[in-house]
Amino acid sequence: MSDEFSRFDSLETKTHDELANLARDVGLRDVDSLSSDALLRRVGRRVGILRALDSQALHDVLRWGRRRVGTNASKSEMVREIMTINRDDYDTLSHRGLIALARLRGMDLKDDEHAETIVDRLRESEGFWPKFHRKRRRLIGSLLEKIVEAPTTPPPKVAVSGESPEEKERRIRSQIEDHGLVGGIANRLRGAADSYIETKLDEIEIRIDAKLEEIDRRMAEWRDREIANRLRILRITLAFTLLVALVSLGYNYVKGRIDKPPADVRSVE
Repeated sequence: MSDEFSRFDSLETKTHDELANLARDVGLRDVDSLSSDALLRRVGRRVGILRALDSQALHDVLRWGRRRVGTNASKSEMVREIMTINRDDYDTLSHRGLIALARLRGMDLKDDEHAETIVDRLRESEGFWPKFHRKRRRLIGSLLEKIVEAPTTPPPKVAVSGESPEEKERRIRSQIEDHGLVGGIANRLRGAADSYIETKLDEIEIRIDAKLEEIDRRMAEWRDREIANRLRILRITLAFTLLVALVSLGYNYVKGRIDKPPADVRSVE
């Protein structure tokens, strides 16, 4: 990175036109009407920010803004693309991307600054037209919220600052305000589809568990019947074996009695 920023060394020796070109290279706007001293301060400050920024954070901002740069793009090239991003749904940007974007917009932040605080400051720093479009989307979202959701009972009054992220994500007005009409409705439908799929998956899981329990119960019954049948067969086999043994003993006894000669015959001999 030292080669990338080497051309910004000795800014004091640059002419006004050179400073203006360098300012454009690092993504600064409206530099034609600035004096050389103002350009010198703004370029020096921007170069210091670029030196400190993490390239991965800049890539997060580019992905969030749907911008593409080359794999070997310098920080200056990435920043020039970032400064053309007009999105304001900051809640979808990573924390390090929020810090990088805020610092590029001239805010002094700490690395551990809370994300909600950064988002509030970014929205406060927006120009007239971004704020106007946000208010317009908020109005449209409010109207659609009344038409679509139409609660039967008035919801409890809760301060906007006290809303949880889950409640804000659930409200179509906030979604349209952050993502626009089409994006807000798409997120709403996506959330409804996700909820429906999650519910159906839970039902399927319950049915599968019930089927598995039924299979286990039937297997247990089958196993018990099989064991009982085997024991019955074993008892019958033992009884039959015992009967055969008794018959064999009786047969041998009777045969022995028949084959034995009478006592008078033995005495004559």
